[in-house]
Amino acid sequence: MKKIVFLLVFMVLNAQTGFAAEPHKHPMASQPEKLQNAKTNYWPGSCEININNQSYDPITVYGLFDDGQSITFNIFPGEPPHAISLFYYGACHYEMFINITTFNGYNIYSNYTAVDSKIEVWPGYFRGYKAVLKK
Repeated sequence: MKKIVFLLVFMVLNAQTGFAAEPHKHPMASQPEKLQNAKTNYWPGSCEININNQSYDPITVYGLFDDGQSITFNIFPGEPPHAISLFYYGACHYEMFINITTFNGYNIYSNYTAVDSKIEVWPGYFRGYKAVLKK
């Protein structure tokens, strides 16, 4: 009976890892004005970029929105995926520039990333770290 209870508790605690625990938003996300290079329809969860840290070290994520606003946050090992919402000025925007580094300054990923993408950071065996972009 103890094994069943332990298994049930373990499953409940690990069930939360499938969802983004930390939604990060544009500083002007509540502004109603619209820009030209944006989609006007928005479905919950569909206008995001997800970043998941599967490595053993903490990482720093720096993002630059298309209007010049920036966002910076850290993702520690074992944390659930973080989501960056690209819904601001009343519309869903297509992409943003993302730079991911370790706390030591090692550059892992640096590129423009499209909406609805997922970036996974994995430990590399011989070359440090590896970032995998999924759509």
